[in-house]
Amino acid sequence: MIRSHLVVFATVLLAGCWPFSSSESGMVGGPCAYEDLHGTCTFVDATGGAEVTFGFVSGDGSLTDSHVLVVGDGGTPPTQACLDELGITAGLVVGCTRSTLTEGTCSPKVFSFDDFRTNDCLN
Repeated sequence: MIRSHLVVFATVLLAGCWPFSSSESGMVGGPCAYEDLHGTCTFVDATGGAEVTFGFVSGDGSLTDSHVLVVGDGGTPPTQACLDELGITAGLVVGCTRSTLTEGTCSPKVFSFDDFRTNDCLN
């Protein structure tokens, strides 16, 4: 009996975590708010079709972390043609902004780069 109540309770909790979708606005997971932090991104590797990693360092040097570059809505690794079009090579250093989710259920971290938009190579 207790086990069945725990399963129901867990299901109710999980159902409350699903992002909502507004049919009127087409918004999924929002409204969301982000905090922006500008810094530099250094690409560690740049082989199309594989994980393309880059390191982030905040402008004041107080925050460093590493991430994987993805493109498109599905978050797939970029092709080599995409990397070539954007000029991404191993060792490339570019200004970038890390946007960290502060409100809502959207992507927890989003990166934008000063010199290019990653989805430009999808056209």
